[in-house]
Amino acid sequence: MTEVDFPRGGAKPKLLTQTEPKEKKRKVEAKTEDGPVSKKSVKNQENKELEGIFRKSITSDLLVEDVRGLGSIAKIDDDSLLLKTVNGIEVVIPLKFVSRVYSETFKKTGHTLDDLFSEGQLLAFKVESALNSKENKTKRIQGSVCPSRVNKCVHSSTLYNGLVLNATVKSIEEKGAVFDLGIDGTIKGFASTDSLPPLKDLRVGQVMLVRIIRETGDAKRYIKLSAFPEMDVFEESQMVTNHFMPGTVLHAEPLFFVEGGIVVSFKNGLKAFVSKEQLPPRIRMDIHRLVKSFRVVVVICNQNSPLLTVSGHPDIVALSKIERRTVPEEYSTGQIFDGIVYSVDPKYSVYFAMQESEDKVSLITAKLPASNMDNPDNLKKYGIGTVHKIRVLKYSPLDRRVIVTDKKEILKANSIVEEHQPGQLVTVKIDAIVDIGVRVTFGLNKHGTIFANHTLDMVSQSWKKAFKVGQKIKSRVLYKDDLKNHYYLTSKPALVDSSDSIITDYDEGLIGSTATGMCTHIGVHGVVIAFFNKVAGFLPTNQANLINELKVGMPVTVKVSRVNADDKKIGLVIDATINKKMQKEKQSKKPVKPVKNLHIYPAKIVGSWTLGGTSENTSLLVELPNENIGRLHAAEIGVSGKNGINDFLKKNKGKKFHVRVIDVTPARKLEKSIKEELKERNLTRFYEVSVQPDKLKELKQKQSILKYKNDYKVGDEVTGFFVETPGNSLMQKAEVNPRYRAFVLPETAGYSIAKSLDEYGVQRAKPIFKGKGEAFNGAVSFVSRNIIYLALKNKKAPNKVGECMVARVISNSDSPLNFEIGFPDGQKGVLPVSGVTNEIFTAKRLKKVLKKNNLINVKLVAKNGDKWIVANNMKKSLGPDSIKKGQKLNGYVTEVEENQAIVEYYPGNKIIVSGCLDAELDDLVTVVVTSTKPELTGKFVETIEQEASRILHKEKILAGMEKSKDLFSDADYDRLIVSNPNSAEAWISYMAYQAQNGNVDEARKIAENALNTIEAREEQERLNIYTAYLSLEVTSGDENSLKEVFRRATGAHDQLEVYKRLANIYTTTNKNEELDKLFQVMIKKFGQYHREVYVLYGNFLYNAKREGDGRELMKKAMSSLPKKHHLELLSRFANLEYLHGDSERGKTMFEKALAAAPKRGDIWNVYIDKAIRYQSVGDTREIFERAIASNLGLHTTKNLFQKWQDFETLRGDEEHLQEVNKKAVEYTNKLKKDITGEDEDED
Repeated sequence: MTEVDFPRGGAKPKLLTQTEPKEKKRKVEAKTEDGPVSKKSVKNQENKELEGIFRKSITSDLLVEDVRGLGSIAKIDDDSLLLKTVNGIEVVIPLKFVSRVYSETFKKTGHTLDDLFSEGQLLAFKVESALNSKENKTKRIQGSVCPSRVNKCVHSSTLYNGLVLNATVKSIEEKGAVFDLGIDGTIKGFASTDSLPPLKDLRVGQVMLVRIIRETGDAKRYIKLSAFPEMDVFEESQMVTNHFMPGTVLHAEPLFFVEGGIVVSFKNGLKAFVSKEQLPPRIRMDIHRLVKSFRVVVVICNQNSPLLTVSGHPDIVALSKIERRTVPEEYSTGQIFDGIVYSVDPKYSVYFAMQESEDKVSLITAKLPASNMDNPDNLKKYGIGTVHKIRVLKYSPLDRRVIVTDKKEILKANSIVEEHQPGQLVTVKIDAIVDIGVRVTFGLNKHGTIFANHTLDMVSQSWKKAFKVGQKIKSRVLYKDDLKNHYYLTSKPALVDSSDSIITDYDEGLIGSTATGMCTHIGVHGVVIAFFNKVAGFLPTNQANLINELKVGMPVTVKVSRVNADDKKIGLVIDATINKKMQKEKQSKKPVKPVKNLHIYPAKIVGSWTLGGTSENTSLLVELPNENIGRLHAAEIGVSGKNGINDFLKKNKGKKFHVRVIDVTPARKLEKSIKEELKERNLTRFYEVSVQPDKLKELKQKQSILKYKNDYKVGDEVTGFFVETPGNSLMQKAEVNPRYRAFVLPETAGYSIAKSLDEYGVQRAKPIFKGKGEAFNGAVSFVSRNIIYLALKNKKAPNKVGECMVARVISNSDSPLNFEIGFPDGQKGVLPVSGVTNEIFTAKRLKKVLKKNNLINVKLVAKNGDKWIVANNMKKSLGPDSIKKGQKLNGYVTEVEENQAIVEYYPGNKIIVSGCLDAELDDLVTVVVTSTKPELTGKFVETIEQEASRILHKEKILAGMEKSKDLFSDADYDRLIVSNPNSAEAWISYMAYQAQNGNVDEARKIAENALNTIEAREEQERLNIYTAYLSLEVTSGDENSLKEVFRRATGAHDQLEVYKRLANIYTTTNKNEELDKLFQVMIKKFGQYHREVYVLYGNFLYNAKREGDGRELMKKAMSSLPKKHHLELLSRFANLEYLHGDSERGKTMFEKALAAAPKRGDIWNVYIDKAIRYQSVGDTREIFERAIASNLGLHTTKNLFQKWQDFETLRGDEEHLQEVNKKAVEYTNKLKKDITGEDEDED
């Protein structure tokens, strides 16, 4: 192979202003050992070297679907981003392709695209719809910057160090930010504060370029990232071109020069072509000076193809520096300057460099296309080094290049930047039709928007059909947004074609003139009419009443009666001549001749139905004789399959069919949208039609035969059509015909099962909705008025005990509380309250947890007659055989008899309990087993929680929040107190009795008597009295009386305990403002010694949805408390994050605590409990494995193995359960060996 010698540099380059000719270089003849190499041989060798290297200039035709590129944000609209990539090619990013995190968090954050992005920012994009794509109706390249779409070609195994990707900010933490990479669903990235711009500038949902950082010993859960991609290069030894992503920075070694640029090599022998225009501007005049390696960035690439374009421009390689893409004022549009020719390409485009100073060349260059030349036939004058006057027309940020002209007429013009004034008539070209309106361009690269309400004189739901992309229409400028350099226009014919005065300011000279504006508001006292330049006038009600059927959005011609320029007010009236004209138009409308019911007529298929009542995917608008309109529903066409009526519409739109009118409805009985359309057409009736052959052939004109079916019965087989359903709905919506709406029972349709449990320990399922008119067959489950509930066929039926399946909550019944559930095949089941969850919640609470039509995962426990008894699929089985004497059980009272009650502790399993004198149905109780044979019996046990609940009930009576159920007379209470003088409960009952009857002063006297009577050694009883006293003052006293009782209580008892009890009272009475202030005092008073106050305050803040304040509180706690308390505090706040905040943050906090104390079994246990409830099965197994491997104590490890086995039984599978059992045996054998020194045979 011939070795090509690069010229060695070192000499200082000449300035561009030096025009003397260069010294002619000596021609070096390439040689080999055998002598000189022929030119043909060298050429063949060069062609071989260039094989497979992409060298073409990028054009819009090359940006096809799935091509990825680097773009600079050139414009930010309300619903889209405009990126410019190489050669100034524009790529539009619709809002739906920005970021899934942004879509999920928009309602919460309210961030606009302006908040998240900056002009000049670089992002990687993926082409979603090419310019010539049939599906692309906008005639603009559409792309996506959403990481889940751009990074779809990246696998977790190829996340090499230095790779650059798009990432979305998912959450902002104390020491950095968590990013969504859109890879494999669960992989997230984390960038520390030193690898990010200031945290105050970050927003959740923001997309940016990040660089992967891989180091030895990296944690598996997060990928380290940096938001400064240019600070390192991608040099993976195994890299191939398929690994390249837009924005990835590479080291390039020059290989040899070719026409128009240089071929470079990367690590692992990969090659690419760098065009002269993508090299640093300061060496473009003599690229042979480039002999050392330099950095390039990938700007265009495509997987599994040779398409690869890189740029070595330093302003593009500086990926994170937005200011490097903005154009300086001296090179902005319209500026004139001197350019020095340094190159002319084969297409006769001339390239200029600009001298910034004697020894410095600008990094921005200029391009003069042949079409912009003053005299294209005289190319000789553009010699290398010659200087020319040129003027900027536009700017390409990713090339750092301005497009210029040297045409004399443009150079002489005062300005080339057109300023269109409000009211000015312009012709615009439609670039895109979106939901908010029409995007247009006009003039010299001017962009504008025509909002939907300004498109037509009378805007209907089908306004989009009046326009096409590429269409040119006349419009008037409404106003200009100077900040965005964006125009807003109107294309309403009444405003565009009006010869009346154009109102653009509050000018008194307008008085008496006639003008046309648009009605924007109808109020009690009058109407607001908007004109141009954001000027509006007021039309009083008595004048507005002269206008026939005035609506918002309607154009109105008015006369100016007065103008107040100082207050910016315009008074309007209806001119008499205008009024006469409107009345004449009203009288000229003639009624349309109707068609007859049950008759057959020729009808034209107009298009999709957009007038409401039924979906546009199930119904078509048809035009009947005499301009009547009707609706043709899918049920009357006989369509089937996934595409519904779409195939029928594509084939038959605009064609005429014979249809039969099967129903007629007067306009007054119709939906508002249809009624308005009929009024607009001057119609009084609406028609339902059919094209079904049997109805067209039917000889009898009987309504009962031809009308829509309306006598559905349970079991009837029905053809339905799926329609769009809101994401928060519990059932899929469908249509059977226009008279009957339908819902599909979710347990019979598709659904997705949650990977983790909710906060109540229930595994839920969410329906998966379909749409677009897909036809399906189902059976009627039940009918409610004009709503049919349908069940899809061929669904799984409950079969055997222990089986798990998804079921729907149908209803619930009280006393005792049970939930009726429905299975996919129509069978019914019962979920007792004892089977809802493993957690401890009252029946009242659980009743609110499971709502009608919720989908839950259950397991079959037993069959009772024709109904299955079920439990939560995660509920731990608890049969009578596994219960031992003395064991405590939690359950719910299902029957109450004299001196005993029946308590259900597991679905279908009950215990007879004595001592439940006060028990009521559905009470949550704790019992202790006294006997297991011949039947299970037990004894009621009052837990600490129940005792606290009983006392709290008394305190709530004092607060007026509850009523006492056991009121006695004063004499009864006196006897009770005499017999129990040291019992706080007796005294508090008496206080509650008086407070309930409105005798607050008497209640205070009883409290004072109690404090004087109860012995001093009974501190707990006296503290309970003070607690009741405080509760009384909180609800019935004033600030002074409360302070006095509180002062006495803190002087007599432990101050922290008194503060905590007052906090509990404030919590019970919902006095959140007072509670917040009290906690702040507690932090100042006890914060240096008692960690508990931080946990209490934190719990309040997280419950109040003030997670940010809660996190700041934790920081303060860490800085105030001794280090020995930090781990427990971290664990407690991590628990709060799981319950009320961000589970990922909670996960990070637990990991931090365990990193500091890996042998704390209590922290491992809490972490695992949270993982079981909130994390995936795989994540939870990983935590179990790490915990077992941490060499914890024998007792802790044994409990962990037991918990792991239960977890695999309930949520795992048999294979993993066997693995856990094997690990447990291995652990036991190892333990025995360590103790005895002998090996044990595996059992």
